[in-house]
Amino acid sequence: MPCSVPPPLSADQISVLIDGTATPEEHTHLSQCPYCSERLAQARALEQRLVTTLKRWDCPSTQQLGEYHLGVLSAVEERVVRRHLEECALCKAEVEELRQFLATAPDEQEQPQMILVPKTRPHTFGEVIARLIPQRSSLALRGSSREPIVAEADGTTVIVEIERTPNEQIVIVGQIAADEQDGWTGALVEVRQADLLMATARVDDLGGWQCGPLPIAPSTLRITPKEGNSIILPALILAS
Repeated sequence: MPCSVPPPLSADQISVLIDGTATPEEHTHLSQCPYCSERLAQARALEQRLVTTLKRWDCPSTQQLGEYHLGVLSAVEERVVRRHLEECALCKAEVEELRQFLATAPDEQEQPQMILVPKTRPHTFGEVIARLIPQRSSLALRGSSREPIVAEADGTTVIVEIERTPNEQIVIVGQIAADEQDGWTGALVEVRQADLLMATARVDDLGGWQCGPLPIAPSTLRITPKEGNSIILPALILAS
């Protein structure tokens, strides 16, 4: 759907609309343009997703909470987590959800989960290996809804979600959020499996992209902007 009142709003104008500091002209454009209204809705959804994902960055990981519940942490780790639970209602609720899940569905198989495996070969100049931001909620606790993978590199956040297709393949859906968002528009996304290029895509003006369907196999993502370093998410594996 093209912009009804060209030119379309820029990424910066979308940002000020979210912040509530837009000009009357920008509000007028928005009221007359379904295309830009949809872009604003997508940007607001992304912002909410980032807030939800990152707001608990200092909490113990889901794995640590699970090990605490099972009593397999060291004495020092157990004491640290216990003190955290005294102050954090969210983590306390997650431990309780885990307890209930294990009590009511002990034989249920775990859902497939994305994990990040360290890169084994050195990267070349101009590449930055993304740092995985630990996830805060368990797939088992959240039913069939997978938590996205969130990684950070050079101040840029990359969100990756995996969707399963009916024929047992995957579609990789990604989103980039950066201070200089326009610099990532048109960036090349490459998906490789066993060093073979399996799919490519271009980042749109809202930072989104999609690749697939693809076989379920270890996948390395490389996102290359027109200028600056490439971001590498190495050896993403869909593991059960």
